[in-house]
Amino acid sequence: MQRSYERFEISPEAFFDHVDRAFADLRAVVGALEARVDGLSALTEEITRTRLITAGAPAPARWTYDARLPNFLFDDVLEPEPLDGCARRWVGAGGRITGRLRLPRNVQYDLTIEIEDFVSDAAARSFYLRIDGMQYPWLGNAAKRYTSIVLAEEEDADTLAFEIGVDPGCIPPERDVPFSFRAIDIARRQ
Repeated sequence: MQRSYERFEISPEAFFDHVDRAFADLRAVVGALEARVDGLSALTEEITRTRLITAGAPAPARWTYDARLPNFLFDDVLEPEPLDGCARRWVGAGGRITGRLRLPRNVQYDLTIEIEDFVSDAAARSFYLRIDGMQYPWLGNAAKRYTSIVLAEEEDADTLAFEIGVDPGCIPPERDVPFSFRAIDIARRQ
């Protein structure tokens, strides 16, 4: 600051020329930063548009969730309850779990959920599966392993939305959890 003051006292014109040059330099730096931000913004939009998949990168073929893992996907499930060699998670009072997975829809998938318990026989009978809003039948339920096949979509969708649940009317008033599960597996059909 002292040097600028001295320059002003010696020659106010030289001082203002110096300040003008400094502002011109700052404008150039700001202009270069704006150009860089615009370039990064365009790159981010392109990455978002392509969903971070490079051409030729293999599409995911499987998604698996074990009840022992941290829960980052489901809104209404309780903490894991340890069992012998595994764990279960109870589903909350809403009676359903939902998820949207980044799986290509131009192929079929085998879906399996390992159920530990239902709160009632009525809840077990109302147990359902919806894929992208469409009701799917359970094709098997041996040893508490409910299975179905998810059909391929003809359109070029890249997400699979699922809902697994029971009719909330089947939950007895004294209970607040309809069923518990150990694992969910969605794998590309071979």
